[in-house]
Amino acid sequence: MLNAVKSERKPISRKRFLLASSYIAFGVLWLFSTNTFLISVYGKQWPEVPVAIRFLLFLLITGLTSLLFTENFNPAVRYAKRRALEAVTDSQELFESVFNHTTDPMVVFDLNACIKRFNPAFAKMYGYSQAELNGSIIPIIPKDHVDTAFRYFDMVKSGQAPYVEFTGPRIRKDGSVLEAMIKFSPLRNAFGKVIGVSSIVKDITEIRKAQERQVHSEKLVAVGELAAGIAHEIRNPLTAIKGFVQILPSSPPEKQIMYSKLINGELNRVENIVNELLVLAKPNVKQYKPANLQASLVEVVYLLEAQANLQNVKLVTQFEEDVPEIVCNENQLKQVFINLTKNAIEATPLGGTLTIQLCTLVDSVEIQFRDTGEGIPPDKLKQLGNPFFTTKESGTGLGLLVSKRIIENHQGSFYIDSQVGTGTTVRIVLPIK
Repeated sequence: MLNAVKSERKPISRKRFLLASSYIAFGVLWLFSTNTFLISVYGKQWPEVPVAIRFLLFLLITGLTSLLFTENFNPAVRYAKRRALEAVTDSQELFESVFNHTTDPMVVFDLNACIKRFNPAFAKMYGYSQAELNGSIIPIIPKDHVDTAFRYFDMVKSGQAPYVEFTGPRIRKDGSVLEAMIKFSPLRNAFGKVIGVSSIVKDITEIRKAQERQVHSEKLVAVGELAAGIAHEIRNPLTAIKGFVQILPSSPPEKQIMYSKLINGELNRVENIVNELLVLAKPNVKQYKPANLQASLVEVVYLLEAQANLQNVKLVTQFEEDVPEIVCNENQLKQVFINLTKNAIEATPLGGTLTIQLCTLVDSVEIQFRDTGEGIPPDKLKQLGNPFFTTKESGTGLGLLVSKRIIENHQGSFYIDSQVGTGTTVRIVLPIK
């Protein structure tokens, strides 16, 4: 900066001398001319007002002259102005470079959602030129997604959100559809006022396809594991049945009766497995209607109270008053409540307490089954809900899986918390609507 100032010092000194000489000459001329004018009008006695006006005019004229000099001839001011202009130019060039050479499509809108400009990456992705779109983004948005896009645009424009990021399909000029991630951000002026909206677009079509392939692969793995589990669980009772059938004809009558009961028991076991698998496999038919969960839980308590008494388990209910009805399949939820109550009773072999709690949250209801049984070790707790994994000798591991599936179909949440030696708590949260 000092070098720049020194380089301009010599011509500026001459200008300063000329300015000073002009200032003195103007002052002398001004005094002479104004004195002559005032004498011709007022004589030797001058009123105060004309004298004051003369003085103020002199200050105004000389002040403007000094300001003009400072703005145009002062080296420091000129250097600062030049640097500020260079900074603006550099910033604009940097923006243009990023805008034109980034691989991410970018588009700039005015406050009416009209396209002001877009970069080459945007033109390459969609195949349109600026003239073809003619300021409208509508051609690249499917009709059923236009309202959503403009709703997000208005949120950013009005300042409701600092930015909005969402995904959706978009249409290229050739008619092909891509899956895009769009981010709207506000454009502000030096005073912070929103003057437009920018959008950055990413083509995530291949990412979505990869995710779908991964999900499909995981489904195949799950089907394989489920098939292996089914084969294992059904083969055991079939092996027993086959053995009893082979020895049944040659057995004495009393043995035949015993073997028949064993065969019937194994067949019932196979039937239970098949029935639970059907619940998982069949489509979810949403025959939902308003139901009173408190009444459903009372029925479950009455149904299993005798079994609880045999196990020396005390059933305690804690129902909040005025719990609203929820829209649900009541029979399916009763099946869940029965499964969880039976599991809790069987998990308390030495006796204890099972507390069933019902309460209202903000926009949902919560049901808790809290027992004082043996608890579940952490390593086994992680595996609960997997097909055919069970902590019971006679269990299939499908009951909990079916229960979780039913709760998920009701848009609910299912949580299990357990401490060894303390007990297990199962929480179900269901939306009211």
